[in-house]
Amino acid sequence: MDSKIIILLIFISILSYQLHCCNAQPWTKAGYWYASSESPIPDINSALKSFIESSIKTARQYGFQGIDLFWLWPNTASDMTNMGILLDEWRAAVDSELRNSSESKLILTMALYYLPSFEFGSYPIGSIQRNMDWAHVVAYDYHLPLNEKFIHAHAVLYDPSSNVNTDYGIRGWLAKGFPPNKLVFGLPYHGYAWTLVNPKENAIGAPSSGRAETEDGSMSYKYIKSYIRGYNAKTIFNATFVMNYCIIGSTWINFDDVESIRAKISYAKQKNLRGYNVFMVSNDDNWMLSQAAQEEDNGPEKKRRLLLIIMLPTALIIIILAFMMYYIRGRVLKSKGMMILDNRSPSQPAYEKWIVGEGMDFIDPSLDDSSSSCKLITCLQVALLCVQENPVDRPTMLEVYSMLKNDIGAISTPKRPAFSTHIDEKVTGRSTSEQGSCSVYDSSISQLSGR
Repeated sequence: MDSKIIILLIFISILSYQLHCCNAQPWTKAGYWYASSESPIPDINSALKSFIESSIKTARQYGFQGIDLFWLWPNTASDMTNMGILLDEWRAAVDSELRNSSESKLILTMALYYLPSFEFGSYPIGSIQRNMDWAHVVAYDYHLPLNEKFIHAHAVLYDPSSNVNTDYGIRGWLAKGFPPNKLVFGLPYHGYAWTLVNPKENAIGAPSSGRAETEDGSMSYKYIKSYIRGYNAKTIFNATFVMNYCIIGSTWINFDDVESIRAKISYAKQKNLRGYNVFMVSNDDNWMLSQAAQEEDNGPEKKRRLLLIIMLPTALIIIILAFMMYYIRGRVLKSKGMMILDNRSPSQPAYEKWIVGEGMDFIDPSLDDSSSSCKLITCLQVALLCVQENPVDRPTMLEVYSMLKNDIGAISTPKRPAFSTHIDEKVTGRSTSEQGSCSVYDSSISQLSGR
């Protein structure tokens, strides 16, 4: 295989985090060391060991945790075939080295072009899936000012007018059968500056005379933010393409700011991907993008906790207001009493009493009189509805308010409540393993706790 095509990149660090997401899989972040001009290919000593063996030796020598293959432009179908063979041999060598070493197993990964197929064939998907711990999609540099005469964002998530976008590529990989839990989303911490032919024509697709500011138009996120602050320019987020841009005179700069990063992390999680890979960490500006990515990682869990904190007081307030209304009207509450579900009597006995028409036996006798007994039974019925096994059967707080106010017609008949030790006579289809405890916890906004 042509050594001029292959560039080997060794991980500086690989940090895996176990997040509390739906699939509880690790998210990976990596940094790279490049074999660049200070170590050109002609200087490589041809007397060294074979490519695979030397890569493993180098990783161990410098204490790296793994090896990453970066080869985005195979040129022929035979290159694809040879790549599959290379990966098989590489994995075999890594596994063999582990058996003769006290070190931890080396992680083996590779970079992928955003599309799984070229005009001459496809990646060896079976070999990649079989041999790689994960593979990261290089989801950027789609459009470059040195190559094109019309402005376009280089790392769009969507593009209504073209298939050159990350979503199209990711869906292509998944459609080919590549497992999402081995696919990592590439995030760029850089952008590109274009020169507009006419500053008044600045929409995507507008004519450009080429790059601006730098030799190839590329700019790190840190430099872009400094550049924007220097001109006190406005940054715009385009949700259609999922990209940020700014216009300063005849210069049009596109990049990913915190809005784009958050949207892409959210997308990766929706697709159940393994995580994201940053290029490059050093381009960040005071960790703004990395912080945004981390916040989006933890967002859903924090939002659920916040929702629980907000909803509980709200529910209590509504219930208190409802009972206060009846107290004022003199229909439910007496001077110093109120109906409660005694903590010595769980919801199951309340249901047993109510179902046979003896609900008043469960209520504090001091509350009973000829004018309120009907209302008290109604309150007990509503309370039983609020602890139903199936969330669909539980009324909303607005419905509870309407039931107590008697704004609606007949109230639904409660089934046996949740956290019961018996099965409701009308519930069928339960497995034997479900006989002991009939409560199902599937709330999406709270954590399991005793009632």
